[in-house]
Amino acid sequence: YATMSRADTVQGLVEERTAELEKRTRLALFDAEISNTLVSGDTLQGTLQQCAQIIVRHMDAAFARIWTLETSTNTLVLQASAGMYTHLNGPHGRVPVGKFKIGLIAQERRPHLTNNIIGDPRVSDQEWAKREGMTAFAGYPLIVDNKLVGVVAMFARHPLETYALDSLASISKDLALDIERKRMEEILRESEAYNRSVIETAGDAFISMDQNDRISDWNRQAELMFGWPRGEAMGRTVAETIIPIDLRDKYNKGLAHFLASGEDPSINKRIEIVALHKDGHEVPVELTVTPIRRGNAQHFNAFVRNI
Repeated sequence: YATMSRADTVQGLVEERTAELEKRTRLALFDAEISNTLVSGDTLQGTLQQCAQIIVRHMDAAFARIWTLETSTNTLVLQASAGMYTHLNGPHGRVPVGKFKIGLIAQERRPHLTNNIIGDPRVSDQEWAKREGMTAFAGYPLIVDNKLVGVVAMFARHPLETYALDSLASISKDLALDIERKRMEEILRESEAYNRSVIETAGDAFISMDQNDRISDWNRQAELMFGWPRGEAMGRTVAETIIPIDLRDKYNKGLAHFLASGEDPSINKRIEIVALHKDGHEVPVELTVTPIRRGNAQHFNAFVRNI
């Protein structure tokens, strides 16, 4: 009898440890798949939709959803929905902060977790919960540097164990960081597109070059003024492209002096010089050169007008 008891105890410990190992493995796979999706994802909405699908699959959720905060209206906008509901334009497509369970999570900036949906005052449609057999709910605010960026939530027809809740809490931090990063990238792209449109529609030639005098930008007016197509001008030095041969030595010495001392009387001032067209004829121009620091490197922007 004692031998059988010891055997049962050992078997129980083995089964317990095996179950714990399986949980840890599932958690690691879940975290890894979310991380890979966040790294490789392109658009914000596409990335979040993949993450919602991963949550449903790994957590055996009835459905999962992710909202992002629209700061101008203080409204949560549904970006991803997977599982039994996949539409984005339903009654929960736009949730004001402070309204319903999702809006309250955002307002309070605290998770709402329950394995007893029936009777939970925050689940207003109790008939729906009973009809669909819902048991558990987990919702987390998505916060970066004390800034709310969204909410992630899921419903399940089974109780959620601690390891699952810990995993959801962990990925909510990653989701928040990715949302903020992609928003910053979008703002940067919009800014770059706007700047590009301004440069291309400018009445003056625009030339940008690095500290080695290599051309890094060249707009349409520069093409017309100097005869070099943008593709041919990019990567060439300004000296060999538009500076007359007899002035190149002086130009190169002036650039070297500025890089060494940070001083040049012509910087940030309108000056008149003679430039060179691709076909060899000289072009009298007025230009303004502005130094720009990008990290540890020195760059220069120049606006040039044919006079």
